[in-house]
Amino acid sequence: MITNVMLTIETIRRYTGASPLFLFIFDILVVLNFFRISIRLTYVLVLLALSIFGLFSAIDTHWNPIVTYLGVRLPAIFIMLTLIAKYTQKRANIIVSQNYLLNRNILLAVHLLAILQIYFGPSHFISQLPKNIDSFADGQGHIDNMYLSIIDFFRSTSIFLHTGKYGQFSALFSVVLLIQLSRNNFIFQSLAIVVLNLVPLQKSGIIVVCLSFIILNFKKIFSNTGNIVVITILAIGLSPVLYAVIENILEQIPIRIQWNILNPVNLYERAVGIGTYAPGATLIAEMGTMSDFTLPGEGSHIRAFYEGGLSGFFVNILIFFIFPIFLVSKKRVLRNEKYNALLCITLVNVWSLTHDIFGNYLTVLLYASIISLTVLRSNAE
Repeated sequence: MITNVMLTIETIRRYTGASPLFLFIFDILVVLNFFRISIRLTYVLVLLALSIFGLFSAIDTHWNPIVTYLGVRLPAIFIMLTLIAKYTQKRANIIVSQNYLLNRNILLAVHLLAILQIYFGPSHFISQLPKNIDSFADGQGHIDNMYLSIIDFFRSTSIFLHTGKYGQFSALFSVVLLIQLSRNNFIFQSLAIVVLNLVPLQKSGIIVVCLSFIILNFKKIFSNTGNIVVITILAIGLSPVLYAVIENILEQIPIRIQWNILNPVNLYERAVGIGTYAPGATLIAEMGTMSDFTLPGEGSHIRAFYEGGLSGFFVNILIFFIFPIFLVSKKRVLRNEKYNALLCITLVNVWSLTHDIFGNYLTVLLYASIISLTVLRSNAE
């Protein structure tokens, strides 16, 4: 339900404007659902400690409560969403396959709009973004030949305001679907989901989906000759695209490491305050409430390091890496499910070193879904 609400909000914002009011409504929805479920006092105390940590960060640095709220909301929302999903699925005893068709159709609809935007081009009304959106940030009207050297390719945004957000959504939602399919012998449907990630053409997203596909279907791929033949034929057919993407990935690796990891560490002198680089904080910085605003790369964990120093970095690791591992490492989680979940959690966290995966609510929601699905599948056995 929350996923459907968020995608509806994204569609409205896509064609009417990026009003923060919708995000505030989402926060209220999550908080209300969180306090409706039966939760341990420990988790409430963790959320309280996170809020206090952000408050002290603000007192010591930028003194801006709005910026602090922007920085604290996503880690807090992630904890609440994970527990809501885990509790709701356990109580309802939902079988994963029951909502697979709905999720698949949602992903197909999002990709279909993107394909239509590519077909009609950047000047068509379905490709246009609201006038108050920065054209540099969203990639609209941008004919991109860096990502695909064999042709000039227009990167659409589908229902989103940014090409990167579309790519991240596509990749993480695909992982959710791959998890739902991996228990059954639906390897060709899984392959179709992987191929669909060529539409947003986010290189890192393609890598994440391909590795997730291999992790979740490793035994099936190599235990059936027919599967090997089909995958080989598909790889040969897509070889020009795959070659172009891999070639560009290899070129971008040192650039990404330099800009997203090395430069931010070299820039670091002291903590600049939780939320300084959160979505929305840029606007506040431009209004003069903060000075010396410098973007320290895209990585979520690196931004946390720059915002809150070592303590901020470890808080981010604790919430987005250790907490999920704790949930999926319990005894009742099946061994195979546990290994798959640990690999997926590690994969997403490595991705967050070069991209701001934990910097927007939708990818945080999907990451929570990946974790809760593992626990659900084990409980359903």
